[in-house]
Amino acid sequence: ATSWVVVMPSHKEGWGLTIVEAGLHGTPAVAYSFAGGPSESMVHGRTGLLADDRAQLEEHVRTLLDDPCLREDLGRAARTYAASFDWHRTGLRLEHVIASVLGLAPRHQDDVIDLDALLAPRDAALEHRLPEPEPLRA
Repeated sequence: ATSWVVVMPSHKEGWGLTIVEAGLHGTPAVAYSFAGGPSESMVHGRTGLLADDRAQLEEHVRTLLDDPCLREDLGRAARTYAASFDWHRTGLRLEHVIASVLGLAPRHQDDVIDLDALLAPRDAALEHRLPEPEPLRA
């Protein structure tokens, strides 16, 4: 069985590991924009939906349940985005932060994962792999 959406109704949340884990399975998330971690573990409108209040949270859930195309699009992007969080990248970032604290490197600038750059190679590859549809015959 596959979940259609993960809902994080917490008003305060850590980084959002549950959102990333769901994303790895192609499941988009809905959470509050002010909760903290969810806004760092998803891209609003691209990998999930962030809400400003309860009514909007409920509306976002209804939207994803009622719109399979949107749900699948967000899920595909969520999978790609979630896969970009890996231990190698995290280790390199930590190494740079430590070096900057010791004065051996410039101050660490938080790097933001560019979702468009992640999706572009995949989208281009899909365009080249998909055959042209054959015309319908009567």
